[in-house]
Amino acid sequence: FYATVGAASYASVRGEFGTAGASGPLAVVADPASAEAGLSLGCAPLAAGSLTGQIALLSRGTCDFTTKVRNAQAAGAAGVLMVNRVAGEAPFIMGGNGEPNQPTIPAFMVGLSERAALM
Repeated sequence: FYATVGAASYASVRGEFGTAGASGPLAVVADPASAEAGLSLGCAPLAAGSLTGQIALLSRGTCDFTTKVRNAQAAGAAGVLMVNRVAGEAPFIMGGNGEPNQPTIPAFMVGLSERAALM
């Protein structure tokens, strides 16, 4: 899969969430306190409606993918683009945590080398 932002396309891997692709403006979810170059981990709830119709750009980090994608969905996101946090590690399939009510929006992962360009 490819994530297209502006005129650039980035190789990505689709996670186990949602059933299709997503379209919308990219929303960089910032967290100045994050060690991931200021990109939010998405582990805490996001403001309701703050991502309506947008694709949330988040960083891989300390909580599981279900939590991150669920928080973005609750904020209205149409999808999630997750940045891997491990240099040189290829993007991989993000799995659910097995809890009920898994997120229904699609989520894709890109490599860490894409973070600066996407932000």
